[in-house]
Amino acid sequence: MVSPAVSETSLRLLLIEDHRPDALLFWRRARRFGFDIEPHHVMCMRDAIALLEQHDFDAIIADLHLPDSDGLEGVQQLLEVVPQTPVLVFSGYSDQRLALSAVQAGAQDYLVKGENDEHLKRALLYAIQRKQIEERLRLQAERDGLTGLLNKATFAHSIHALLQGDTAAMVVFYLDLNDFKPVNDTYGHAAGDELLRSVSERLVDLFREQDLIARLGGDEFAIAVAGVLPQDRIRQITTQINDTLRKPFSISGVSARISASVGVAQYPQDATSAAALLDTADQRMYAIKRRRTSATANALAPLRLHPLVSSHDPSDVIGVAGYPDEDIEWSPTQLEQVLRSLLAAPQADRRFLHLPAEALRSDSAATAIIGQLTEHRFTPGALTLSIADIRTEDPIVVHNLLQITNTGVQLCMGRGCGLENLYRLPFDAAVVPDVFFAIDADRHLIAAWMELCRSLNLVTIAALPADSPARQTLQQIGVQQLIVKDPFYTERVAG
Repeated sequence: MVSPAVSETSLRLLLIEDHRPDALLFWRRARRFGFDIEPHHVMCMRDAIALLEQHDFDAIIADLHLPDSDGLEGVQQLLEVVPQTPVLVFSGYSDQRLALSAVQAGAQDYLVKGENDEHLKRALLYAIQRKQIEERLRLQAERDGLTGLLNKATFAHSIHALLQGDTAAMVVFYLDLNDFKPVNDTYGHAAGDELLRSVSERLVDLFREQDLIARLGGDEFAIAVAGVLPQDRIRQITTQINDTLRKPFSISGVSARISASVGVAQYPQDATSAAALLDTADQRMYAIKRRRTSATANALAPLRLHPLVSSHDPSDVIGVAGYPDEDIEWSPTQLEQVLRSLLAAPQADRRFLHLPAEALRSDSAATAIIGQLTEHRFTPGALTLSIADIRTEDPIVVHNLLQITNTGVQLCMGRGCGLENLYRLPFDAAVVPDVFFAIDADRHLIAAWMELCRSLNLVTIAALPADSPARQTLQQIGVQQLIVKDPFYTERVAG
């Protein structure tokens, strides 16, 4: 870890010196610096390495001649264990060539035993400060500035170095965030940056300290796990990534939902070099992302159609209402197919489409709907989109709905939508809650709800079976449109 800032009151020092009188003299001089010194002293390199593996120090002062280490090899050993900690050579010889060699080997300075206290103090402080600057510059070069993860170049170099060494197997998980753009566009780049940092934190928590985690740029991340992993474990990790990132993020006071497309590649099964391993994982990620947003051309969207009629004249069919199957796995392509099926229905001018909010939790959902309206040359104002179960904060859905309604599409408040959504979305209609159909329904509550809709100029729409006893009541209280649920209407229209 990076050494703490140099303090004028406290320094934690490790002295490696096998001659006790020299060690006592050093500590006596160091205490005259005016610092609160936390002294640690060992007499051989073996003990020093063991201590450094357990504790951090502000600086290491090492004699070049020890019982188990002689010359500059000791400096190299120390830097291999703690490359971020400044090492100062402490020698009884004033030798310019040896001093230069020590600095070239990685030492911060070369101190001669017996030099004046002021020189020793200055050399110690400057060494710590230089090392901190070096460490900051190294981190800036190796790390992503936003998240603190490895950057793309360092990630690729680290993988290459591991594969050139003792690592015989490795798995790379290459992921791209889905639905990141609406959060960034709706709430601004600061919110987008906050989301990327939160994603990074979750990935760090999910993986081990020895695993490599990187932000490759934009909303792409990668993780490298060294070792042989069975296929079951690889699938488990992929699922864990998806499950972790699907949980809501609290960003700038709102709840944001995203997911990830994850591509996986293994070394040496899929690639024989670091570059090929990353490229393979990247290609597989994009293949998964394409499958998420596209489907086979002959796939049919399960959609039940029902007549939309005027409540005043049930024989007056004014449109067709579409209800997708509840178990659809939503994607932009599936959304296109549902709308295509609805717009292709004959014998009606208006269209009503019921959708769960889940259908619009994709950054390209609005594009899919608008594209189908354009393709079918369908007037946007003749389509009513009824959305169910909108959460209090659902930025991606809200972003898509605002884009869609900007074209003229009518928006209907479906079941499970709290009244607070009236402040966020431009609703044109509202579906009568199912609870109003009950025999013991509170007529006063129904009347109050109808009055609210009238005051907001919302068209009221009810969906109920043809033989429902509530039909006459709904007509009496002023419901304007009825969706008559006819189980055989789809087949009749198709025939």
